[in-house]
Order: sequence, then C-alpha cells, then structure tokens
Amino acid sequence: AQKIDSLLAIYNKAANDSDKVMACGKLAEYYYIYQLDRQGDSVLQQQLKIAELSQSKNLFVTALFGKAVMNISAWARKERYDKALQFVNKGLDYAKSIGREDYVTLSYIRIAALYRRRGDLEKAFYNANIAFTSSQNIEDDSIKITAAIELGDIYQAKGESLLAFKTYTSAFDKAVETENIILQSEVYHRFAELYLSLNNDPTAKENLLKSLELN
Repeated sequence: AQKIDSLLAIYNKAANDSDKVMACGKLAEYYYIYQLDRQGDSVLQQQLKIAELSQSKNLFVTALFGKAVMNISAWARKERYDKALQFVNKGLDYAKSIGREDYVTLSYIRIAALYRRRGDLEKAFYNANIAFTSSQNIEDDSIKITAAIELGDIYQAKGESLLAFKTYTSAFDKAVETENIILQSEVYHRFAELYLSLNNDPTAKENLLKSLELN
C-alpha cells in the first residue's frame, strides 16, 4: 500500500503529460506484477488517454510499448492474456501506421511471448518467425537480439534443445559484438535453463555465475 501511495503521489505531482505518462506506466507495471489486473487495466487506459490528448506521437508510443502489459503470471486466466494481446495488437497497428519497423518487430516479439506463456506454441512460433525476419530490416541491435532470444525460448518450450542452443548462441554472439551486457546476462540465464532441462546442473550453475559476474 505504501508503494502504491508513493507511485500515486508521483503521478499527482506530475507537471506535464510526459511525466504523467511515465508515472502511469510505473504504476500499471506495479499493479500487474502483483496481479491487481483491474487496477492495472484502468491505469493503462488512463495513460493512453493522456497520451492521445497530448497529440504527441512519442508519448503514444511510450504508452503502447511500456513493460506493464507483459507482466502476466503463468497461471493467469485466458481473459487476461486476451486483453494483453488486444493491447499489444493495438501497438502493432499503430507502429505500422507510422512506419516504425522497430516497433512492429517488438510487437511481434511480444505477441509470440504471450502465446508461448499461454502454451500456444504454434502461434508463438509463427509470430516469433515474423519478428525474427522483421528484425533483419532494422538497425536496433537490442530488438534483433531480443527477437532471437524469444525464438530460442519457443524452441526450448517445444523441446527442440539443439535449435534453442544454436539460436541462443547467435543471440549471445550479437550481444557480445554490440557490448550489450544486459542481454548477455539474459542469454546466460537461457543457457542455464536449457542445461537444467538436460539435467546438467554443473553447466547450468556455471552460466548463472557468468551472469552474476556480468551483473
């Protein structure tokens, strides 16, 4: 309750639309993490309304592509996933309308991730492939790496360990090449999960320690 009060205070003190949009994003993310979905939905709608009334493309993009909507637990109801997919698809449509291929790619990554978490691996794989192909047409290396990681996650979920390993390795090499420490750490975690699934605990631990060292 204290944290929510603190985030609400930040929103109430916001001096402009940009600060309000950012404050809404943080509050919505907090609500969703703790599965307060109704409150999270309400704040997201408020955030979109502020961004839309501001007539700022940048603020609308910020509202549509915040992290909050992706904070869904593995045991969430189908209705929760449907709402998240609806929101992400709204972002996809907007990204297409303004010609932002980077956000188009990010949308497909998110759609793939939501289907994967829901257990619909066929749709997840379909959208992940679109994201991976789309990522080849953009300059943002972080999104390229994230697209590869998501594709690897789906291979792993499908039990295709070799393909998962190859895809993760490609993502890691790109992260090293671009000196992206955060995504290097992310891939180390994926390697750890992969080795755990193969009952190779020592190598899994080794990868987690490498991630810890980077952190």
